[in-house]
This record gives sequence, C-alpha cells and structure tokens, in this order.
Amino acid sequence: MRTAVFGILVASRIAVADPKLTPEQCKVEATALGTFLADTPHDKAPFVSQPSVDLAVRKDLTTPVPIAPVINATRAETSFQGQLANTRADLARLVKASPKKQKHVVVVLDELVAWSRVVEIVDVVRAAGLAPAFVFAVELTVTPPPRSTYDEDVAASRVYPPKPGQRSESRVRDELLEPCPALGKVLASAGGEGVDRAKVVVEGAAKALIACACAPDLPSVRSLLWNLVVVRRTARAILFDNGATEKLALPATTTWGVASKQLVPGTTYTFTVAP
Repeated sequence: MRTAVFGILVASRIAVADPKLTPEQCKVEATALGTFLADTPHDKAPFVSQPSVDLAVRKDLTTPVPIAPVINATRAETSFQGQLANTRADLARLVKASPKKQKHVVVVLDELVAWSRVVEIVDVVRAAGLAPAFVFAVELTVTPPPRSTYDEDVAASRVYPPKPGQRSESRVRDELLEPCPALGKVLASAGGEGVDRAKVVVEGAAKALIACACAPDLPSVRSLLWNLVVVRRTARAILFDNGATEKLALPATTTWGVASKQLVPGTTYTFTVAP
C-alpha cells in the first residue's frame, strides 16, 4: 500500500512540475519563445574575418561593415580577395584591377600588424580612388535568459575529472531534443556550410515546437537556442568616406591594436610614419 501511495505521489509531483500544455497554450508559449529569439542580437549576415586575424576591439562603434572587396592583413601576409600580395606593387595591382562599382575596400587588420604596413595599405587603397573601411570587433552586453535545467546539466557535463556516469554535453542536448524531432531537424539544417544559422533557428523554432506539442522543457530549449543564435561579439567599421581632416603620425613599429584606439569615428585621417 505504501508503495502504491508513494508511486501516486511521485506521479503527482511530475505532473505538477511539468504539466502538458494544451495546443493553444503551446502555440502561445512557442510563439513567445520565437519572438524572444528574434529580439536577441544576432547577425543575419555576419561579417566573418579570417581565422588567423585577431581584430582590434572597440566598444563605441555602430556602423555595419559595408559589402566590398576585402584586404586581410596579418603579421605574416597580406591578401586581397583571397589572393596573396607579397609586395606593395602586388597589392596595388590587385586593388586597381578590382571592379570599380564599389566605394570602399574593407580593411581587416590583425591587431599586431605594424603601423608601417597599415600606412602602406591605406595609401594603396586611396591611390585606387577608394575609401578604407576598417573592421573592428565589438563586444556586446547581452543578458542571458534565466538559468534552466539545461544550463545546469551542461555545467555538470563539463566537470573535470569526469564523475562516474557523467553525461557529455552532446548527450544532454540530444536528450533535450529527443521529444521533439521537428526541432532536431531545424537544428540539423542550421549546421550546413554557408547557412545562416541564426535565421534558420529563429524562423523555424516556434513552428517545430508547435509540431511536437511543446514536448521538451521550454526553458531549457530557450537556453539551448539562445546559446546557438546570440552573438556576444560582432563586427563594426570605421569608414574614411570624406577628405582627411586630421593627421596621425606614429612610429613604424606601433601595432594596429594600439594605433587604432586613437581613431575617432566620423573623422578621416592621413596616416603617416613618424620620422
């Protein structure tokens, strides 16, 4: 008898903790979750720099990176639209041969690139009649949703050394998605090369949850999807659209990370190497 009563109590607690939503309630909750994701900071078409480039970081920029040909420069090499430019003459030839429809050249500089090379790159861009658009990483202040069971389980999966029976993070995710194959399909389709992951997830999550009657734990799903789509760092630009009004002369070995802190958005500079 005690066993039966205990079983009833457990079942009662489970029912109270995780009540099944009606179709209408599910639609409301799933739609709200979709709206929440749509309102988060995520790039519909994020600018992606070369993996080897560590961008200088700013906090004060809001101008999007324009769509234009790209110069990438690290300490080791410079390239234009993926073509290596071993010398200044190579870079000038490549930039000059590019289509003239654009106004800008996007300049992606590793923060350790020397000032002397920055001056050289800018001179080449301007000699071609184009304006440089310098790319920076911008840290975003983002408030996560309330902590969920998924967050706790992921934290437990990362304990080291592992405890007996400890689940992996992938297993935690699989178990969350198991009651909702439709949502699993959305996430699988968001993982392809060249796919706008945030767009796929934001547009498909609510429909998928409604299709599976909101079977998974919704706060946990919200945590999972938030981690997938929200950007904590994005790319923004400083554009030199107008004639130069200021001169910035620095020692040749000054790094771009240090030099770029002196740039004021809206001001256009002439870059020179200090004697």
